[in-house]
Amino acid sequence: MARPSPGVARVVGVLDFLAEHPDEVFNLSELCRRVDMNKATGHSLLGELTDAGYLVRDPVDKTYGLGPRLLAVGLAAGHNERIVLSRARRHLRRLADELGVRCVASTLRGDDIVILEVAGRERPFRTSIQAGHRLPFVPPVGTVFIAWGTEAETERWLDRAGDDVDGSTRANYRAALDAVRRHGCSLSLDGPARQRLEIALGDGETGAVADAVHDLVREKYFLLDLDEQADYELSFLAAPVFGPDGRVVLAVTVYDLPSTSSAADVEALVARVLATTRDITAVLGGVEPEGAK
Repeated sequence: MARPSPGVARVVGVLDFLAEHPDEVFNLSELCRRVDMNKATGHSLLGELTDAGYLVRDPVDKTYGLGPRLLAVGLAAGHNERIVLSRARRHLRRLADELGVRCVASTLRGDDIVILEVAGRERPFRTSIQAGHRLPFVPPVGTVFIAWGTEAETERWLDRAGDDVDGSTRANYRAALDAVRRHGCSLSLDGPARQRLEIALGDGETGAVADAVHDLVREKYFLLDLDEQADYELSFLAAPVFGPDGRVVLAVTVYDLPSTSSAADVEALVARVLATTRDITAVLGGVEPEGAK
């Protein structure tokens, strides 16, 4: 493994912190305190980032914020995602308005799931999930991205769970992938760990997000089968959007669902969300893989 570079880590820390506070600016002392960096180092580093256009410095207030160079970098990195979002956005907003929910579009970037778009009005006292937030792509998170993948991709995803997951739990995760393919989407039950995950995600606390994902292993997370006589407390529903090669390019996740839903209500919700993701797949020229619901 390559040795970490302190200088690179400091640059990443500054940019990540400012990205988590895009509407705020900070003076040298406050910024150094927030990213745990001494002022001498911070003065030099912030000066170089400002000269390069990655930060802007207010000459009067002497505060720093994100600079225009990052916009060009972000646009270049997200070219394909912008195309997908531009065609998906109206469908997301319509679904959010019709159901009175939050609709979140996300995608995979390396080992992370990244939030790209949030549609719909937040309910009072709910956690704020914003574009740019990310969570680790490790079991049990991310089934909708892996359910239609290859066996090798499934094994790599399962391996990311680490040593805490035994053979029985791996079998449960495989059963969850079967259920995603059977329903056409991922259904998640609400619970304390799931609630902590949403709070950590909204706060942008990377360590807390990872801890909450780890705690999901100990909680009943997946809704595998519907009992027509039962009621359910759903946390979210996530459905896939497929690209032209039949791979999942986007997940549409619906949050702020009713506290309790009957099996019939869940089936109706699944049908409505899948209608939306099929529409988005169609406008992208996408192809649903064989066996997709």
